[in-house]
Amino acid sequence: MLRVMMVLFCLAGVAGVVQADATNTPPPEATYVGKEVCKACHLPFFEQIAQDRHGQETDVRTPFSRDGCESCHGPGSNHVAMGGGRGVGGLTVFNE
Repeated sequence: MLRVMMVLFCLAGVAGVVQADATNTPPPEATYVGKEVCKACHLPFFEQIAQDRHGQETDVRTPFSRDGCESCHGPGSNHVAMGGGRGVGGLTVFNE
């Protein structure tokens, strides 16, 4: 069910982007979508950060305990709405 909801959310976002481009208006300010949305497309990264000291969601001293992935990468709504991809939607990307 979660995966179906994610697909619908993504499709709705893509439709919004197409409409925004057609009217020549800027994209909306990004909002937080939550770590479960990130996890739906980025499971290997999600599992990797969970093994790192920064990814301990039960430890309130870690970034991941606050806003999950978005604590470091920023709000993900524009990234999701634009279909994802490296550098899409204004997320902060870190080099390996």
